[in-house]
Amino acid sequence: MRDKHRALEAKEHRLKLAIAGFMAYSSISHLISAGLSYSTSPIDAGFAVFFAALFGFAFYRVWFKDDSRWWPVAIPSGMVILISSLAAFVSPLAIIPVLLHSFVLVLVYIRKKCIIAIANSSFKRTAASKYE
Repeated sequence: MRDKHRALEAKEHRLKLAIAGFMAYSSISHLISAGLSYSTSPIDAGFAVFFAALFGFAFYRVWFKDDSRWWPVAIPSGMVILISSLAAFVSPLAIIPVLLHSFVLVLVYIRKKCIIAIANSSFKRTAASKYE
């Protein structure tokens, strides 16, 4: 029983690392793109800074606050999926952010299920677990 609980906690920690890493990567990449696009289009740089702030907030909630709610990750990822899917009509390379952020949304769903499974596993001794 404890091995199952530890395995679930290890899986949840790996999922948290993956989600937080991707949020940090997205935040830094949007900041870099804001810096590079500021001279040509300050409006695009403003949007990039906005997305960097959203992804930075998602990183903060996932990593430092250990937040398991879906919305800090889903809102910026959903917005990027929407904008990138519209841009995919112009450039075929715009499908890459759609796939990456869709994968992150799947990871958030799997992490939520893992947290529910951790909460359901208890250390209470029952008659059935006495013989395990």
